[in-house]
Amino acid sequence: GKNFTSLLRWDSNKRRINFQWTAPVHGNPRSEYLFWADGRDETWDFVGPYAEGPDRVEIRSAAAGFNYVTGITGRLQWTVGGTLGRHTFAYTPAADAFRNAWTATVDNRMDYELWDVPERRAKVSVWGVFNAGRIIDSNSSRLVISRAGAIAEWFPQAKGEKYRLTTQIQGGRIFGAA
Repeated sequence: GKNFTSLLRWDSNKRRINFQWTAPVHGNPRSEYLFWADGRDETWDFVGPYAEGPDRVEIRSAAAGFNYVTGITGRLQWTVGGTLGRHTFAYTPAADAFRNAWTATVDNRMDYELWDVPERRAKVSVWGVFNAGRIIDSNSSRLVISRAGAIAEWFPQAKGEKYRLTTQIQGGRIFGAA
């Protein structure tokens, strides 16, 4: 069915609002579309390689996107879509890692259910993401992101979803002048 999800977090350092709308395509449960929007106003305290500059960075970002999700088989799912976002930084260290810019990406994701034991209420899934796009500012550049990971999930009780144990591992790489 159709689903609307929202998130609102409002504290002094991390303000965020997020909306998502999902619905099946032509009533088909194997394919759905997702529209989303996300806005953030956050203050981060830094240590480590950026410590020589100001000790905090204020980040404001707004992004929106669209995804189309289709079940290829009972275990394999493909997601394709796009994202457009604007990111600004204040109190920025001299490092080029923090540039005010627009970003536009084409997003691809594959999810595969590797192991599922319904009688034990446990499953393991793996996923891979490949995003390609551009950082649009005075020094525009290409942006390629690849990531992969695994998620294990277990509900310890025979019925209900009061308790859920989830663990995840992931890794990735960003190519380009991100």
